[in-house]
Amino acid sequence: MDIRAQRNISLLLNCLFVIIFVANRNNDPCRIDKTSLANSPPSGVERLEVPPPALPPSKSDIAVHAEESSSKVSLCVPQIELMGPGAKARRGKSDYVPTFSQAHLILYGKDARRNVYREFKNCAGKEKSKAYTQSNINQTFANWLIGFQKPQFVVEVGSFTGISSMTFGQAIINNGLRGKTFMMCIDTWLGDLNMVLNKDTFASTMSWRAGEPELYEQWMANIVASNLTDVVLPLRQSSILGARFLKAVRWVADLIFLDSAHEVDETFNELVLYWDRLRAGGILLGDDYVWRAVRHDVMKFVSTFGLHLERPSELLWYIRKPMDFQWPRTLFRKSFGYYGEDKDVFADPAKRARYRALLAGERKEGLEAMRE
Repeated sequence: MDIRAQRNISLLLNCLFVIIFVANRNNDPCRIDKTSLANSPPSGVERLEVPPPALPPSKSDIAVHAEESSSKVSLCVPQIELMGPGAKARRGKSDYVPTFSQAHLILYGKDARRNVYREFKNCAGKEKSKAYTQSNINQTFANWLIGFQKPQFVVEVGSFTGISSMTFGQAIINNGLRGKTFMMCIDTWLGDLNMVLNKDTFASTMSWRAGEPELYEQWMANIVASNLTDVVLPLRQSSILGARFLKAVRWVADLIFLDSAHEVDETFNELVLYWDRLRAGGILLGDDYVWRAVRHDVMKFVSTFGLHLERPSELLWYIRKPMDFQWPRTLFRKSFGYYGEDKDVFADPAKRARYRALLAGERKEGLEAMRE
């Protein structure tokens, strides 16, 4: 075989390799192709137009944009809104129960007709699974609770693989509330301290890959397979950020299921923040009462605010929010910092001067103590 023939064969092999590579790349279900999204949207989804690169705005454009944006309602809220029960209400704004469509738009920035689950590629190849059995919410109890409370908006904090998410979602359907009630599930889907420290024990459930568990993929696969994509929505954030998100957008729930933190003081913090996001007459439900840390914080919360604790089983507990509940003024009086008063303080010259004088006095006392 001469040199020219060898070169031709080598060129053909290289071309064949490139063709196979491109074909496999295009068939990869986990690859996001912006061109294909724009040209071939899923059925029932509006065509996505890819805009041309924007030119730098002129000064006149900036002025017009500023004038237009000042008349629009913005979701960006001041810091004073985010901090807890002591935060002041924005003038003209009040808490409300969102619809599924409203929540979908604010959570993901797109209309509910372009359902967020359509973007789920299931790259981990997860199938519906109820292998993780450590959930104490059975279908009978969930059916009764949803039927009794008839909530419009349910919040679950701590969803893990989705066993309780599926149970509550099915209870919503069983009570004929599909289209009227939906649930938002808040979780990082990264596991808790116990699971991080005991990786071998939870290896099959967590499915660690590249240092990250595949819990979110399992939860999504369970919700999709259970046909709950119009009933359940995920918010992949920590419990604290989730509560502050609810505060910022002024959403309140009729039923909150708290099954997240199981460490001392973490549960208490969550109880305070999510109690503030519960409507009067609503129910705050929790699991794992036999955990000493959970029991300690639940009892601390109930005794601090003079509430009544119900125990439907050894592990489950719930508290109904009184219609006339008010945060105790002696406990949540105006404070600096934690409850978001900083913006209010620094906006007022007199308050700002008094606060700075207070800080100066504290600093002086600290310096004198150090000299001693």
